Amino acid sequence: MTSWSNLVTMAHSYLDFSPDQPYLLQPDPRDWLPEGHLSYQILDLVSELDMTTFVARYSKDGRGAPAFDPRMMVGLLLYCWANRIYSSRKIARFHRTDLGARVLVAEQSPDFRSIHEFQVRHKEPLNELVKQSISLCRRAGLVSLENVAIDGTKLAANASRSSSLTYAQIVDEEKELAQTISELQEHALALDAQEDSLFGDDDGSNLPPELRSRQGRLAKLREAKASLEAEARRGEEKREREWDALPADERPHRKAPDPSAAVPKDNATYNMTDPDSRLMKGKRGFLQGYNAQIAVDTKHQVIIGCALTQETGDYGQLQPILDQVKENTQALPDYVLADAGYYSRKNVEMVEKLGCTALIPPESSQRLQQRPLCQPLPEQIVAELPVKERQIRRLSTPDGRKRYGLRFTSAEPVFGQIKGSPGNVGLPQFLRRGLQNCSVQWNCVCATHNFVKYLRCRA
Repeated sequence: MTSWSNLVTMAHSYLDFSPDQPYLLQPDPRDWLPEGHLSYQILDLVSELDMTTFVARYSKDGRGAPAFDPRMMVGLLLYCWANRIYSSRKIARFHRTDLGARVLVAEQSPDFRSIHEFQVRHKEPLNELVKQSISLCRRAGLVSLENVAIDGTKLAANASRSSSLTYAQIVDEEKELAQTISELQEHALALDAQEDSLFGDDDGSNLPPELRSRQGRLAKLREAKASLEAEARRGEEKREREWDALPADERPHRKAPDPSAAVPKDNATYNMTDPDSRLMKGKRGFLQGYNAQIAVDTKHQVIIGCALTQETGDYGQLQPILDQVKENTQALPDYVLADAGYYSRKNVEMVEKLGCTALIPPESSQRLQQRPLCQPLPEQIVAELPVKERQIRRLSTPDGRKRYGLRFTSAEPVFGQIKGSPGNVGLPQFLRRGLQNCSVQWNCVCATHNFVKYLRCRA
């Protein structure tokens, strides 16, 4: 083997370059990387986390093969998520080549199956990481709860729009497939009778491949049809509860909704790849995905509430996310900032009933900016105004306009940091399927965002 040192005729003095020369790393892993490296910070962070719920999921009688230490696995996941690496296979490749990840795994080598199974096995503890991240950020003084901005974004599911069918298409294809299967069965029976006369009895256990594939397709279509019908009934039950709760003079119609007679609309869609996902309109057109919600403390862009929903609109997400903020922080913010998609008289009154001041415009931000500024009135006078006028008045004062502007510098940048940008890959879509699995991934991504904020503050 030719030595690198013999390939170059020295015309100038160079530092020695001998890649074929064996050498050893420092015996102490803490000397491998510069002080303050993210991997060392993650090691310290994991030591601060409560790992009780992770440890509780392992047997205590010593049976089974030794498992990877949950502290090591959580540290590896947080380090990779902080580096925008989410796929189990990519994590497995990354920790073999990245020195920081090698420090975290302590020269162990979990494969992609072990990494995936750990995430599946520990869904609930991983879900709870977001609460621990909020608690650490609060102790570090990163959360003030003065202004909290609430916003939503559409994230693509691990499914294609082309695999979606409308209820009308499902009904038509079900009828067509049932007819085709019936004809194929008649043909198969006739063929069996012919072969029986020639070759003897046939137990009939082997269906033609063409018939098996069509029966499988029919079963999936019937499952899709039943799912859409069940969703229509749930929607009607919800409308019935809301109808019952309204005073008689405020009900939109006299007859109460009837869940037993609920039928899906012809354009109601069902995705055959990820049935929980929905067709949603994003900023760049329609996508198959979910509606991701966050509540961000504007002081340091810390996420203090996060959720994932199938509902395309933001209107119904305000109260659930505020309930989560209260659960996570044991307190409520002074001001709630949200865009016009969250506005309704009911939502504003709900926020005010909680003791918060709502800054939710009943019109677009562009139109709001065109309104002239006005001086604030005494709170007693403002409180007596109708809800719409009250919101416009509060958002037209210098303080209200300034506070509402914090939404553009807190919630929206967080989505940008999570989803990434050209040349800065983030999480453009979910890697898992199903609302529950995607919710776990969303919570983990939000927790990682908070942990990075905490580590940067502490550094």
